[in-house]
Amino acid sequence: MVNGQWVIRDRRSCLLDEKALEKQYRALVAEVFAHELIQESKRKLD
Repeated sequence: MVNGQWVIRDRRSCLLDEKALEKQYRALVAEVFAHELIQESKRKLD
């Protein structure tokens, strides 16, 4: 459950740093898509 910047998970409250989380998510998505593009270009060369 999310309430503002606080997240309640497993009966424990944690402060959610949304900007840091979004930055990590964007980096992960970019890495996955870069890996997929490399694999696709290798398949086209074969």
